[in-house]
Amino acid sequence: HDALMTVGDKLVYKNVKLLSTQDTYYTKLSGGKGRSYWEGGQIEGTVDFICGDGDVFFEGTKLVMRRSGGYITASQNNTDWGYVFNNATITVTNSSFNGTFYLGRSWGTARTVFLNTKMIAQPTAEGWQKNMNSAPKVFGEYNSKDGNGNAVNTSKRRTYFDGSKDGSTATLKTVWDANDAAKYTLQNVLKGSDNWDPTKLTAQVSAPKIAQEGAEIVWADDNNARAWVVFVNGKYKANVVAPSFSL
Repeated sequence: HDALMTVGDKLVYKNVKLLSTQDTYYTKLSGGKGRSYWEGGQIEGTVDFICGDGDVFFEGTKLVMRRSGGYITASQNNTDWGYVFNNATITVTNSSFNGTFYLGRSWGTARTVFLNTKMIAQPTAEGWQKNMNSAPKVFGEYNSKDGNGNAVNTSKRRTYFDGSKDGSTATLKTVWDANDAAKYTLQNVLKGSDNWDPTKLTAQVSAPKIAQEGAEIVWADDNNARAWVVFVNGKYKANVVAPSFSL
């Protein structure tokens, strides 16, 4: 069922859409680590449709539940941070699914956090599924709002969990305040030992002013540009890495 299964470190996805049912996006570790950054984009599925290991930061990603009683995440995070969703939006493909699904369950030692989520569709009142393989390490939710910007009622969110396979148990603070959420920044989650900053790769630089010199158009270079995309009369022509293009 995987639309994307990854084994690697320092992976970047900008405005990517993944569509499947179960296990849509499966993240695995590589050499004990596996960092990924999502900016925008959309992930759709039915059961455990974001699953696996590693540290993954989702910024502004749309999550779409395609069935009743499904699970957005099933994590087995053996890393420090796990799955961190910031400014995500949750919707469903059928209004009857609203209020029936879960934010996640623990495939093993789960770490999953939802920060500043816009819940156009909301999970069950308890939010998190009680058990899977082992008790989770971190399940957290902060500043969830409904589609109208009002605070979601999180008073019944689950706090006690147990592992159906290994018998482990955990009592967690699953509804967070600003202090709990403060350390879950993009920089902290993804910097690792090499201070990786994926936003340098996803930043959209401004289009330059062009001039003509003989048979070429030229423009000022920009160290932040990975490439230049050339359009002629509104139609795509080429990608170039030098700040010039032959006419």
